[in-house]
Amino acid sequence: MLHFAIEERGNLTGKISKNAIESNSFNLKDMIEMQNLFEYYNYDEEEKMDVYYLENDKLFLVLQEVKRMIEHERKLYKKHELDFADYFDLMYECETKRFWEFLIQVALNAKFDWEKYTVTVKIEVVKEIDLDNIEI
Repeated sequence: MLHFAIEERGNLTGKISKNAIESNSFNLKDMIEMQNLFEYYNYDEEEKMDVYYLENDKLFLVLQEVKRMIEHERKLYKKHELDFADYFDLMYECETKRFWEFLIQVALNAKFDWEKYTVTVKIEVVKEIDLDNIEI
C-alpha cells in the first residue's frame, strides 16, 4: 500500500497523514522505488514504512513519467489481446490518474512553499511470504 500526501519537511515520519491518499498500484510503487525521481528519506521501523519525498526540481519529471503511464494504460483499451501484465496495468489505471491529479494540484498551486512542505510517498513494507510452506 502507498500513501501520498503533503507534509512538513521538518517532520517526516512513517506515520500516515490523515489526509493521505491510498493506492495499491504496483506501477507507481516501482516508479517511486526504481527511477530515483523521489528521494529516499528513511525506513520507519515502528510504522514499517519506507518514506520518500519529492524535491521541487523533479516534480515535472514525475508528472511526465505519470503521464507516460496513463498513455500506456489508455492504449491498452485498443489492444485486442491482453497479457497478464496488461490486465495488471488496467487494474490500477484509476489510481495512476488520481496520483496525476494530486501532483497537478501541487504544480498549479502558486502558494505552495517547497521550503516548508513536500510531497511524500510512504510505502508499506510487507514481510516476505514463504510460499513453499503455506498450508492449503
